This record gives sequence, C-alpha cells and structure tokens, in this order.
Amino acid sequence: ILIAVGIPILGFVTWQHGPWFGMLVLAAGMSVLRWPVIYLGRWIKSKASR
Repeated sequence: ILIAVGIPILGFVTWQHGPWFGMLVLAAGMSVLRWPVIYLGRWIKSKASR
C-alpha cells in the first residue's frame, strides 16, 4: 500500500518542486522501504545473470 501511494506522491512532488527535490524524496522513500528495493535488486541481478 505504501508503494502504491508513494508513487503518485513522488510524481506530484517532482512536478511541483522539480527533479532535484523529487530525487531527494525518492531517496527518503527508498530508505524507508529499503527491503523491497533490496529484493528487487536481487531479482533483477538473478534475471540478468541467466
């Protein structure tokens, strides 16, 4: 639910305040939701190594 709500919020913040502030909000969101990002990275790495 947090990821589904966070993506539109990230888009809105980026649209209102620009890409640099959007990148800052993205980094903050990734620090909060770090395990899904870690698992996604592992999944992509396993698919790329095949």
